[in-house]
Amino acid sequence: MTSITYTKVIDDIAYLTLNNGTYNTIDDAIFLDLDRFKMFINQNPQLKGLVIMGEGRHFSSGANLNNIKNNSKNINLLEDSLNRGKEILNYIETLPLITVAVIKGICFGAGVEIAMSCDYRVCSKNSKFSFPESENGFIPGLGGCLRLPKIVGKKEALKLILSSVIIDSEEANMIGLVDKVVDKGEALDEAISIINYLTNDRSIEQVRNICSLVKKQALIDKNALNDESKYFSKLVQTKFDNH
Repeated sequence: MTSITYTKVIDDIAYLTLNNGTYNTIDDAIFLDLDRFKMFINQNPQLKGLVIMGEGRHFSSGANLNNIKNNSKNINLLEDSLNRGKEILNYIETLPLITVAVIKGICFGAGVEIAMSCDYRVCSKNSKFSFPESENGFIPGLGGCLRLPKIVGKKEALKLILSSVIIDSEEANMIGLVDKVVDKGEALDEAISIINYLTNDRSIEQVRNICSLVKKQALIDKNALNDESKYFSKLVQTKFDNH
C-alpha cells in the first residue's frame, strides 16, 4: 500500500500526501485505508477543504507496472482491488468540502485519476500529464475512462487515453484538465486561496450542504465503473499471458 500521510490539518484544511519514492508510485489500487480516512474526516467536522499532493518533485507517476504484472494471474483479485480503489476515489469525489489537487512534475495514469477525483486541480508550469495505459496494452482502471470525458469532453478524452500522449501544463489548462497553472512553488498557496475564497464568511454547515448537493449530480454510474475494472483486468491478463 502506498504510504499516505493525511493527519495534517492546518486552518481547517486537511492535507493528504502521496509519499512513495521519487515518483510517488501507486503500488496498489487500494492506495489508502478508506475506513481510517473516513474516521479521520469524521473526527474533524470543522474541515472546509482537502488538499491532495505528492511529496517531493512529482505528484505521481501512476501505477506500479510490476505489481500489475504480478497480479495478472488472479483476475478476480485484480478486479476486486480496482473496485475498492474506486470506492476511495468516489468517497473523495463526494466529500462535502472543497477538494483541490496540487500537481507538480509528473502526473501520469493513476496519478491523474486521483487528481480527477478532486473538485479543482492546480499545477505548476513544469507539470506533465499522460495516460500511459494504452501504450502498455490495457486501459485506465481507476475511473479514468469515465471521469476524463466529463472533465475535458469526449474527443480530448479519446485522444489522451488512446494515444498515451504526454501533454504539458499549458495544454492541460487549455482543455480543462487543470483549472490553474502557476509558477513553481506557488501551487499549494493557490489551492489554499481557492478553498478560502469559496468558504470565507460561510458556515461549515453551508459549505457542507452545498458541496453535498452539488456533488450528487457528479456521481458516476457504478455499473460503468465495474465494467472498466473488468475490461482492465482482462486486458492485463491477456497482455501478460502472452509474455
